[in-house]
Amino acid sequence: MLLLGSSACELRPSNPDPVFSSPEEGTATPPRIPGATCAGPRDCAADQVCSGAVCVAARTCVRAELLSVAAAQQAEAGDPSGAADTYVQAIEAFDAASVTPPGATLCRAAHSMLIATLQADARERAARMADRCLRGTLPGDPLRARVIGALGRMRYDGLNLAAFDLPEPPERYFTEAPARPDPNRVQVTFEVTPLESRAFDPIVAALQGDAARAAAQDCFLQDWEVRHEQEASAGFQVRFFSRLRDMGSYDTYPAELELDAQSLAQEGFEPCLARALPGVVELPSSLSRVVSYETAMTVHAALQGSE
Repeated sequence: MLLLGSSACELRPSNPDPVFSSPEEGTATPPRIPGATCAGPRDCAADQVCSGAVCVAARTCVRAELLSVAAAQQAEAGDPSGAADTYVQAIEAFDAASVTPPGATLCRAAHSMLIATLQADARERAARMADRCLRGTLPGDPLRARVIGALGRMRYDGLNLAAFDLPEPPERYFTEAPARPDPNRVQVTFEVTPLESRAFDPIVAALQGDAARAAAQDCFLQDWEVRHEQEASAGFQVRFFSRLRDMGSYDTYPAELELDAQSLAQEGFEPCLARALPGVVELPSSLSRVVSYETAMTVHAALQGSE
């Protein structure tokens, strides 16, 4: 576990060899979001530098960076709630030091909060963090896309989608009447036939993780709106594999995941899961060799309790 003191953050330049801009030189209007491309200092905001043709923050907070790394480790270990708490500490450290938190930290914090089991007040905090992420990143950012996907699953839960386009963040985000049961009432179980493979073990864990569960809850509720059944099940053949990609001077083995549904239905719980799960399961960026695994998985969801 990473232990960090509570002393004030020490501010340091974020790049050893940046192109600095003074308040007079930073003339971007409106101020560029970190990550925007630049040709020189005038293309970036006054508190940014142009480094490698990208606008980046001119200062950083090392304590906040360390907390961000600790949060990422918690998320990788399957603890989204703990990761969310640590990300919030990192963001508070950035804010206290008057340093704009990196968009990646904001988005990872928002995603961890959104996929955790949320009560009403916690959902509002998650939506507010998601708003900070969206205002601090550019379209096309993969982390931003994950937050958009998690927010989209709440569109029938009273979330006001227009709130994220307002000039300033609103006081509340869940202001609409819910159009379906609370996702927390949907109990989901995953049964994956085990394989003797260390390479496949992380995929099994991810298929049974919080992000997959949230996607299954959303798919069940979409199906519920049509059929109003209290239970639904889906069966799949799960294929995890990599292919050799010759990059000239080196080879890569990008990983892929496919889910083949057992039925031929085009709509409903099963086809929704077949589309959604490969997008939420985080795969290794590249493996060290060609692999191919196949197994069976059953997903069951049921509506529990009452409003």
